Amino acid sequence: MKDYTAQGQTEPAPSYSSHQLYIMAGLAVLVTTIYFLMKSKQEDLTKKRERRQRIEKSDKKDIEEKTKTSITDEEERALQSVRHIPELPMMWPGPRGRNLLDSGCPYYNTYETSDKRHMAVGSLEPQFYKDLIKGLGLEGDDLPSQMDFTKWHKLAQLFTDTIKRKTQKEWTDIFSTLDACVTPVLSFEEAVAHPHNIARGMFLDNKEPSPSPKLSGTPACPQTEIPALGQHTEEIMGELGFDKDSVKKLLEDKVIKVDS
Repeated sequence: MKDYTAQGQTEPAPSYSSHQLYIMAGLAVLVTTIYFLMKSKQEDLTKKRERRQRIEKSDKKDIEEKTKTSITDEEERALQSVRHIPELPMMWPGPRGRNLLDSGCPYYNTYETSDKRHMAVGSLEPQFYKDLIKGLGLEGDDLPSQMDFTKWHKLAQLFTDTIKRKTQKEWTDIFSTLDACVTPVLSFEEAVAHPHNIARGMFLDNKEPSPSPKLSGTPACPQTEIPALGQHTEEIMGELGFDKDSVKKLLEDKVIKVDS
């Protein structure tokens, strides 16, 4: 049986013209926008009124503050939101692993380097894709069109072979001067020590993520000491109305636990 892709695909990928692809992307954005608009209208009206009252009572100077955020600050929130969006068929027309955002797209995937590390590629927009090809040194090659789904398997194999010729550091240095959305896949320890994250104060001294977004006028004051498991059990049980004998019985039965 003929192998159509580098991932072992046994049937040809769906073919779409550039016009169809842009229509699909536009519909996806429209449906996503409508979803979030409907969701926002379901927000608790009581909380909105209370928030409005607090703002009205506040001094204008206190509420005029700059809000600083970045892609890195918010990407986790974006990912969590996507989990609750109903399936959008126009974005996933094919089976798993053969679509735009699920590793089927060669310029939206991760690739192994020569030192067994990985690079993340997210060059969806044409300007980013252009810099991707430049960074990979493939500008002079006769490449298929970026939007030609039927040739994605060829691009994927070419990118796989090319990226595997250099180390992660070498590729990181190359793409550090290009706007290609190509970045190294870091370990947690490396992420904490990364210059970008240090400059933005992304992590606290105890390596926990810092609050986001970052407010200039009323910055969050995070609690840097993480409570031990069971540290406040007895205190909370007392607040819930349990007397000492009841708490003792629950401890003996191993229903609850205190920090020892």
